[in-house]
Amino acid sequence: MRQAPPTLLLGQAGVWRVAAMLALKGLNPQFPGIDNGCDLTVEGLVRLQVKATRLRPHPSYDQPIYMLHLRRPAFARGNNTLVKSSTRCFSDDCDFVVLWGVDEDRFWIIPAKELDHVSFICVGPEVKKYDLDTNMITQLYKEGNTQEQIAAFFGVPRVTITRRLNGQIAGKRFTYSECVRRSEDKWDRIESLLSNRLQILQTSNAISDIESLDVAKETKELI
Repeated sequence: MRQAPPTLLLGQAGVWRVAAMLALKGLNPQFPGIDNGCDLTVEGLVRLQVKATRLRPHPSYDQPIYMLHLRRPAFARGNNTLVKSSTRCFSDDCDFVVLWGVDEDRFWIIPAKELDHVSFICVGPEVKKYDLDTNMITQLYKEGNTQEQIAAFFGVPRVTITRRLNGQIAGKRFTYSECVRRSEDKWDRIESLLSNRLQILQTSNAISDIESLDVAKETKELI
């Protein structure tokens, strides 16, 4: 028997794990018969995309982190045409992306729109914010000190010095990462959206019932 790829097994394990969590919270997870961009739905009304990943080392952090590449992979099409890798618009296909950190059994429930056209995310480690004098870092670098020497002087990772020199610390590119980190264990987001859509559905059904009664009444009067 041919062995399934480990990434495929991990992904499916993630779908089952999230479904189990939803069931334990009293929600009804459902598995779509066709993969149209979402792995699970809740009551058929809230669409979820599930991503599972394990801890891995990264040079920017002093501890392993959960990393996830979100771009669509490149693939070959007929006539030897190569379709390039591209970002995804998750909000077209789902309402939330649920990230499962396997090693620590951690969950992040992220609004899909926050990940639209994002290529890469990393979560897990505690983010340290350093109060550093960027002008002093720049001056030390101009004086011929290496980034490693400057990092040792301030007692920070080298990548922090690199980012300060590149002007990336307060950049817009970090906004979505903060959003992802704030999404840990936010299962109530799914429950809230489900509640809102159930109310809309009930209102719609009530209006439909009233319209049906009106039509029946008009028909009876005509008869």
